[in-house]
Amino acid sequence: MDVELKKKLRNCDSEESLKALLREIRAGDLLPKEVEFLNHVMDKINPTAESTIAFLANHTIDPMARYTRVQCALNGAFISTYIGEYDQHFQEVLDSGSGLHQKGPDIIFLSLLLSKIAPQVAHQFTSLDLAEKEQEIDRIVSQITEWAEVAKETTDATILISNFSRPGYSQSGLADLQLSMSEAEFYARLNLELASNFRNDQRIFVFDTDHILACSGKAEAMDRKMYHLAKMAWSERANMRLADELCRYVHAVRRPAKKCLVVDLDNTLWGGVVGEDGLHGIKIGQGDAESEAYSEFQYAIRSLLDRGIVLAICSKNNSADVDEVFQNREDMILKKDDFSVIKVNWNPKYLNIQEIADELNISIDSLVFIDDNPAECELVKEALPEVTTIHLSGDPSGFTDILNHLNTFEKLVLTQEDKTKYIQYRQNAERETKKRSFRSMEDYLKSLGTTISIREASQQDVPRVHQLFTKTNQFNVTTKRYSAADIESFIQDSSFQLKLFQVKDNFGDLGIVGLYLVHVGEDQASIDSFVLSCRALGRGVETFIMNQIKEEFLFEKGFGCLTASFIPTAKNVPAANFYNEQGFIKTGQSEGEELYEMRKQDAKLIDCAAIQANVSED
Repeated sequence: MDVELKKKLRNCDSEESLKALLREIRAGDLLPKEVEFLNHVMDKINPTAESTIAFLANHTIDPMARYTRVQCALNGAFISTYIGEYDQHFQEVLDSGSGLHQKGPDIIFLSLLLSKIAPQVAHQFTSLDLAEKEQEIDRIVSQITEWAEVAKETTDATILISNFSRPGYSQSGLADLQLSMSEAEFYARLNLELASNFRNDQRIFVFDTDHILACSGKAEAMDRKMYHLAKMAWSERANMRLADELCRYVHAVRRPAKKCLVVDLDNTLWGGVVGEDGLHGIKIGQGDAESEAYSEFQYAIRSLLDRGIVLAICSKNNSADVDEVFQNREDMILKKDDFSVIKVNWNPKYLNIQEIADELNISIDSLVFIDDNPAECELVKEALPEVTTIHLSGDPSGFTDILNHLNTFEKLVLTQEDKTKYIQYRQNAERETKKRSFRSMEDYLKSLGTTISIREASQQDVPRVHQLFTKTNQFNVTTKRYSAADIESFIQDSSFQLKLFQVKDNFGDLGIVGLYLVHVGEDQASIDSFVLSCRALGRGVETFIMNQIKEEFLFEKGFGCLTASFIPTAKNVPAANFYNEQGFIKTGQSEGEELYEMRKQDAKLIDCAAIQANVSED
């Protein structure tokens, strides 16, 4: 950090100016004293915190908290932190008057050292027989599970539990792997048991400290002198790596993942320029270092499809040349069908990127664009600042690391819908093509053969429900961002009805595309949320679902009134007239919230002849 930048930071007096200055800093370049300096600057400005993280540990964890605060700020998210009392993790969650409960964190991070909770394992491992080692694994996992259940019950936080880092040196030396249960096996089994124990929990996740420290080097991860002096478990370098990973979790918890990666082609997906080097002159495949680097990068991009990220191409090229590459270069890892939208022409890239967003029917800020050309990147940044633009510079062997280090695609849980999302977007394109062959929208909708299944949400649906609440912007009447804990509460609370709807048609299965949340009173029901994915818009799905709500609450259960509200945002314009169109009457407005109601005597169903129902109560 240069002297001039430090001076600007010292004189900084607003949150916006602080954000602008932080964009000039790379986290990997920071020295420990600079991390302290940035924490002091944030203390002075006191920016609005996006999230609160509570750190609980049986060692001194303050340094990691400071690094995390800086790392998150450099990634555009200001956070506040709470440091629990030393070795008081149980007391913090059990005592309703503790600092933890007063702070009300969004995330709780628990880090325990085995030297405190299993000293014999940490210091006298060779004295334990096989049965004792197995008992220790069970005891440690049981103790952590007990704490986690209490934390889950007494807070609404997402809970991160650090696993255990295998020591850099074994107590048995070279003979370790010859033992009936070696130290290496003990830590592997302990960490696997921990992961398995929480795998299906929607709020508790294992933080892979062992892997992170292995990547950065375990020999340098622990500062023994500082541990003995101040019970600091990790070195400055290790704290930086751990904070970087924790920042990814913060992003996944608080911000929706980006939906689409838009890629350039020449010197991005392959080496060289196909229009100049020709089909066999571009670098891809095996045989030389550059070609293998581009193949590795394509594998990394291909893996995003299984995480629910849609791929698109934006390239200044001759389309015939590009088609020839996909048709004739069998060593291409990515195939043409992997891309939902392809824009190969000589138009400005920012125009093509806007068209990609329009064709996918997603907001422009859901896109990430990668390109090797700095001039093209700057033009896109200037024209479309909402798009996350990544300049790929230097040796292509580093491209995979650049992609992997992005936190923009991070999700805590992958759902079945994620794995097939790119297919669903391709099917949408086929629907659009078919639509153009019909003279009327009514005939087109009838031709689709749409069926809708409606069912109650269950605990297994929490990840998908959470995605819909946090990621859906356009057709979201209130844009309330409920947490996993909130969703679990709705499912268990009989005064709420949370239902999901799944759409299928002749082209395929769109998956679970929406939900509604109704608060049920004595004589009236109130629609708290109505969310529909953009993939299902424009075919009457929202009207069909509202008919079901009217039938259940006004006609079958005989409620006197159905109420609802609409909270306008910059992005939910497509839902602005929804309640008017469904026959609701606007009754007023309160603090930016439009209030609506429908009386039983005024309720009418709206024709949805093009859609067939498959309503289930399970």
